[in-house]
Amino acid sequence: MTRPSTIFHHAPARPILETDPELEAYNAAFEELELDWHWDSATMRELVGPGSEAERIAGWLRRHRPHLAKAYDVDALAREIVEARDRLRVGATSPHRH
Repeated sequence: MTRPSTIFHHAPARPILETDPELEAYNAAFEELELDWHWDSATMRELVGPGSEAERIAGWLRRHRPHLAKAYDVDALAREIVEARDRLRVGATSPHRH
């Protein structure tokens, strides 16, 4: 079971900063997936709301990257983004073993 994102499930109790680990994980996921965009705190605030993370990201893609809907299944792409973010977030917080 993946850890839910507190940023996406309800209005954040604290401001979303440019150095937020969640935001950094998304931007790392975009780089890994060779997507040429970068989210900022304003984008993260736009994504707060009801529904799953993948649903909200798919909606963002349809609004801000409509050309992708012509070539890709944006729902599948949104799920890939969430999976990459989870993998990178977990990897970034895993303890190092020596």
